[in-house]
Amino acid sequence: EETADSYTIGAVIQPRWVPGLSLSVDWYKIKVSNVIVALGAQAIANNCYDQPSLNNVFCSLFERNLTGAPDAFGQQPGEILGNSLLQSGVNFAARRREGIDVNVAYRGNVSDLFRISTNLIYTHNIQISNFENPALPEFENRILSELGDPKDEFRWDTDLTRGPFTLGYRMRYIGPMYTSLYENFEELEGACSGTPAVCPPNNLDAADPVKYKSVFYHDIRGEVELKNLGFGRQLNFYAGVDNIFDKHPPLGLAGTGTTGITDRGTGNAAIYDAKGRFIYAGFKAQF
Repeated sequence: EETADSYTIGAVIQPRWVPGLSLSVDWYKIKVSNVIVALGAQAIANNCYDQPSLNNVFCSLFERNLTGAPDAFGQQPGEILGNSLLQSGVNFAARRREGIDVNVAYRGNVSDLFRISTNLIYTHNIQISNFENPALPEFENRILSELGDPKDEFRWDTDLTRGPFTLGYRMRYIGPMYTSLYENFEELEGACSGTPAVCPPNNLDAADPVKYKSVFYHDIRGEVELKNLGFGRQLNFYAGVDNIFDKHPPLGLAGTGTTGITDRGTGNAAIYDAKGRFIYAGFKAQF
C-alpha cells in the first residue's frame, strides 16, 4: 500500500479592532511513498534496461527467451516471452509537496456610502517534486516552476454594494514558468552518476524564451436587484466582461480552462485563459 506523511500548521486571525477582517495562513508538507503507478508494456521494458542493474522491480515483471534459439512459439533469443509480461501497478515512485496558502477576507461598510466585500486567496508553492527512479530514490524530477505549476498564484475578488446595485472586480495572477523542463535550465540537487551531487543544467539551449512571463487577468461584473426597485419578485439582471484586456495564452498555448487558481486536472496549459475577452449578460428570476 501507499504511505504518506502529512504535516500542516495553520492560524486564523480575526482582530477585534478591525471588525469583519479575517486572515488565515496554512503551511503544509506532504510526502507520499510507494506510489502505485500503472505503466504500459513498453514503459516497463524500457525502465528495466534503463536502471544501473537488471535486479530491479521492472525486470521482475516479465521473462525473456534466454536460450540460443527460437522457442516453440517462434520467439527469437532475447525477445519477451508471450504472456509473461505483467502489466500492473508498481510501487516505485514518491511525491513531495510543500507550500503556503493565505486567505485574507474583509466585509464591512464604508461610512454610509456602500458595503465592501473583498477576498484574497494566495498560494506560494515551495516544493512540487516527483521521485520516479527506484534505483536512485533521491533523484528528483522537479515539477515546480514548470508549465502548470508556478511558484506563486493569487486571486482577488472585491464587491461594492450600494442599495440594489453591486459592482464586482476580480484580479488573477499567475507567476512565470519555464517553457521546458526545470532541469534543462537550472542546477538541481540530485544523484548524478550515482553520487549525490548538484546536477548541472541538462540543456541550456532547450528553448527560447526560457520562461513564460507572469500574467494578470482582470474581470468586472455588475448586478442590479430589481425586486428592491419594485419591478418584481427575485429578479436580478447582471452583465460583465472577463479578461478585459484580452490576454491570450503565451506562445500559442491552447489552454482548456479558465479557473484562475490552477486546475491541474485539465492539462498544464489550462492554467491560462484560452477564450480571450468574454462579454456576457443575463438575468436570474424566481417564480
